[in-house]
Amino acid sequence: MSMDMHFLPADEHSIQRMLSSQSIPPEVLPEYWVQLKMSHRNGGSGPLGHSAILCLLRQLSLGDTDGTLSNGESSMTWDDADVGDRVVVDFGEPKGKFKGIYKGRNAGGTVTVRLDDHEKNDIYPFAMVRLDKSWVENDLGEETSKQLEDAAGPKADIGFWSGIDAEAEVVVNQDGQNRSGIFLAIHSAGLLLVKLDGEEDTRLASLGMVSMAEQPV
Repeated sequence: MSMDMHFLPADEHSIQRMLSSQSIPPEVLPEYWVQLKMSHRNGGSGPLGHSAILCLLRQLSLGDTDGTLSNGESSMTWDDADVGDRVVVDFGEPKGKFKGIYKGRNAGGTVTVRLDDHEKNDIYPFAMVRLDKSWVENDLGEETSKQLEDAAGPKADIGFWSGIDAEAEVVVNQDGQNRSGIFLAIHSAGLLLVKLDGEEDTRLASLGMVSMAEQPV
């Protein structure tokens, strides 16, 4: 193996995260080096990037194949996740972590996510994505959550919201005032996850507080 071959630091970190291991199989470097040189000859510069790295690893039949994610603290199976669930995508340093909406599981150990403030969906490997529970842990305790569920009342229809697409425009009645926002996901039998206009953080609202925004004729 030529001594000239090496991973660029950003790509090396991406590979380690995607494989959930600090040890990179020896067959990766030769193919990586060929693709990096071809990319640069075609006018590219710098790292290959996570999309190209993902294709390279799948080409070599490396990475997760069973839909299971291990994040060091807990594990989950993406088959159990619901479209519309809030997720966090970890790009590592220096980009950091970004929140978004889970759009579904794909073949080849990947999931589709739409990052907040992005118009298009993107595909990421299992190892980069986890469910985002921070909006529950930071804002609501069990007692508050139970109170919101009780406040939904018998008139709220969870079946209606199961047919509504994520990011649909809604109106949330908060303290007697109507505020515009978007619907993100069903949290539980009596709660919806929403994001109000002008706010960066998401919040939970009882079914009785949320209605669809009126569409202009």
